[in-house]
Amino acid sequence: MRLEDISKLRLVPGDEVCVAEEFMPGEGTYEAGGKVRSAVIGYPVTNLDLRVVEVKRVNNKARLPGAGVVVYGFVISMKEDYALVKIFSDSKCVKYLTPFTGILHLSQVHDKYVKSIYDFIKPGDVLKARVISESPPYHLSIKERQLGVVVAYCSICGAELTKQGNTLTCPNCKNVESRKLSHEYGTLKCV
Repeated sequence: MRLEDISKLRLVPGDEVCVAEEFMPGEGTYEAGGKVRSAVIGYPVTNLDLRVVEVKRVNNKARLPGAGVVVYGFVISMKEDYALVKIFSDSKCVKYLTPFTGILHLSQVHDKYVKSIYDFIKPGDVLKARVISESPPYHLSIKERQLGVVVAYCSICGAELTKQGNTLTCPNCKNVESRKLSHEYGTLKCV
């Protein structure tokens, strides 16, 4: 393997970095069977003067949603007073390594009285929501004008609904539905 190729590798523990004749093992590496191997997840860095190779650790800290952050998520199930949401990305469409569970309570859907959450969202919808708690399951809110449903599907045939004014219409079966829409409805590219 060429020296310039070594520095581009992302290594996991046990991966071969080089043979022991090329470089001595440094921090984040060990020698086994005449080969220098990675002891951590990271990238190799070589010191040509000392003929040492190290593996610099990658920050393995998981990215978590925090209070105040805007996220995107799928509505996976609902009851009359709450919905379970699988949070899949942040507001910049950067996906989380693993989805997080969110809860959208009826009181966080609208400023006015809400009898049923089904009047504002449906299972399968994609929401843009604000996280209002610090730890999982994350409590969500869609009260703000820019928050709400960004993608919705027809309750009858399953086709993606198109926005016409303040309502949604199915291009296939012409079913008309309503949701609490985000101003970004129909423009989301990260689903």
